[in-house]
Amino acid sequence: MTLLLLWRGMFIVGFLVPATGSAADPATIAIAMRLDNISGFSTREKTFSVDGTLWLSYSDELAGALDARNIKPIDLILFQNRLNPWDSTIDQLTHGHARLASGRQYSGYQFAATFYANEIDYQHFPFGGITLSVVVEPRVGAAELLGRELRVAVVPDGAELGSRAGLSGYDLDRWAFVDEAYKRSTKIVGGAAATESRAVFNVYYTANNYAAAVKWVLPLTVVMLIMLLTPSLSGSLVSERLAVPPTILLTIALMQQSYRENLPSVPYLTFLDKLYAYSFVVTLAFFLSFIWAANAQRASSRTDDVGQAGRRSRVDLATQALTLVGYILIVAISA
Repeated sequence: MTLLLLWRGMFIVGFLVPATGSAADPATIAIAMRLDNISGFSTREKTFSVDGTLWLSYSDELAGALDARNIKPIDLILFQNRLNPWDSTIDQLTHGHARLASGRQYSGYQFAATFYANEIDYQHFPFGGITLSVVVEPRVGAAELLGRELRVAVVPDGAELGSRAGLSGYDLDRWAFVDEAYKRSTKIVGGAAATESRAVFNVYYTANNYAAAVKWVLPLTVVMLIMLLTPSLSGSLVSERLAVPPTILLTIALMQQSYRENLPSVPYLTFLDKLYAYSFVVTLAFFLSFIWAANAQRASSRTDDVGQAGRRSRVDLATQALTLVGYILIVAISA
């Protein structure tokens, strides 16, 4: 009862503008939404689960048309990015149509469903941010049911976010419930499948940079530091120097495979992809330089050994310096 009174008070403020007009004018359903719980976010599948409440407000004229056709208000709209409708629930909170002090009528619903976040961009992964959206639009064929066009609109200040909306590894930034400029034109069934309005509840998260760095970047950093320090070994330790790059290659290959299991296939390189690709090239470069140094040492005479050692040292130093410059450039370009 307390929750119902709270939402009734919000609606009194939000629905003061009546929706009247001729039969040719579009009918409007005003929407308010509260997301109580967001959970189960999968970076690979780009899916998440939401428990929340949805409140629909409409004119007496629209309410009469719904009753005449034995249609519920929820039958006129749909969650555009909902997955597996058979595995979701929508329960009505109000008994029939409830009336606001402004004269408009409304219905409340509680829902639990899984949604798909198609717009997530992983180019800066594991840093950057993600946006999870719940999209509401008129159901295809709603205009034919009513005999007039139907649009959805967002109630001013009609969005709330519960305390259980946090995601592991991400910090909640902000949220907004907005009307989105959208029009889907179609020639299917004479244009009956067209849609001209959409309401989107966006929840914005930013990655926890410290946690992301410790989990994904630190292991690669430690492994590549070992690779960078390997040229510091004495040139006489030929076998030891040659054994390090193959071990490093295998290690970063396993690390990359583990990381890629957490992401979907994407048509671009993420920040970590660039680091791993460059690390492969660097390790191969060190391996080739070690092979060259070993062959040069074996072929050099005793009198020329000092000069060859100095040349090998300069090559090792140049390779180390160029490697560090490359990593700095990748970070600077990807920032």
